[in-house]
Amino acid sequence: MYEPRARVIHVEGATAGVDESAGHKRYQEVNRPKFVQKWRERLESEHLPNGTDDWLGANLRRRPHVLVVDHRIPQWDREAGALRMRGMLEALLKLGCHVTFLPDNALPMQPYTRELQRIGVEVLYGVELPQDLIRIAPNLALVILSRPQTAARWLTLLREHAPEAFVVYDTVDLHWLREARQAAKQGGMDGDELVLTPKVNAMRELELGLIRASDATIVVTDAERAHVQADVPDAVFHIVPTVNAIRARVPGAGGRAGVLFVGGFEHPPNVDAALALVNDVMPLVWRDLADVGVTIVGTDPPPEVSALAGPRVRIAGWVPDLDPLLDSSRALVAPLTFGAGLKGKITQALSVGLPVVTTSIGAEGLDADDGEQLLIAEDPEQLAARVIAVLTDDELWAKLSSAGQELATDQCSPAIMNERMAELLERTRPVPIPGL
Repeated sequence: MYEPRARVIHVEGATAGVDESAGHKRYQEVNRPKFVQKWRERLESEHLPNGTDDWLGANLRRRPHVLVVDHRIPQWDREAGALRMRGMLEALLKLGCHVTFLPDNALPMQPYTRELQRIGVEVLYGVELPQDLIRIAPNLALVILSRPQTAARWLTLLREHAPEAFVVYDTVDLHWLREARQAAKQGGMDGDELVLTPKVNAMRELELGLIRASDATIVVTDAERAHVQADVPDAVFHIVPTVNAIRARVPGAGGRAGVLFVGGFEHPPNVDAALALVNDVMPLVWRDLADVGVTIVGTDPPPEVSALAGPRVRIAGWVPDLDPLLDSSRALVAPLTFGAGLKGKITQALSVGLPVVTTSIGAEGLDADDGEQLLIAEDPEQLAARVIAVLTDDELWAKLSSAGQELATDQCSPAIMNERMAELLERTRPVPIPGL
């Protein structure tokens, strides 16, 4: 039983005094050799000598010790990347690992830290992070470093102090690819074109270097693997997608209304897509369906997104529970024009049976066909036509709902996450406990 909020205070001598030659206290020394004789084999095989390492002595486990490092404590109800990270941690716990999480910003963000501790994740935070990491490093079997700047900060330290650990770089998404597409968008280019600015080239070299320096690399899609494998042909890749629980019961089309957009606004592609939805796509929809409402959900909307609010547009900001909106909206619409990786808003909608209208960038990484599992278009006119179709055609809605869930089950379910984490663990080797 593990209760991270518990505190135990030992008051020395309160029960039997401190004089080892008198009263009940004298039996401590009388019984010590009897205890050692009875349990000698167990003590020598499973316990460190007294005073050797208090932290290690309190954490001896006959199971793989896994360290996961990310830029901060995952806020899984605010961003898709954090939800994916929580899924990774839960899968490792289910596989029997001792899991330690280290946030690069050293902050115990609440209530998320308490929740990780509640499910059994050890969380390191505070000013002693490097020392804490050095202390646990020799016993690590697997290390997962997420995001390029975070991975670069900790990789050398871990290579030095955890030489037996299998080190994995988790891209989350290819940052250089996303920024190259953003630069192309800002330069007036469309589609999947890339602009390699100095910043993009620096990020690309950093990510390629991390791939070369790691034992394996996690990408979220096979498409992203293909972007870097030509540069690092000997690299080992594992595809670990964004995952969502598959909804057992999906409310039908009847009673649903309106368009939903979801996306954290720390992420520039979401700002661009929200503006495109309201300014470019919905005016074409409103010509035929004047009463269709739009709800935009996302943490910290910037002023240009907040300014979209109006009689038919609600800027909801962050909501603690997205399920009511997923169950009452008619479609999720995501007119993304740049970005990278697997889009959490798309997989989340598919997993609950909510039809999706998006672009090829939004559908990237999914083995999906336009008109089958979701609706895909590029320009505002085509997107508006597909939005109108899913808003007005119950038969199409039902087809997309069912096929979308099947796609999510095959490619983005928790079972996939468990399988991929198990594959990583298979690549680790036993790490001996020092002193045993």
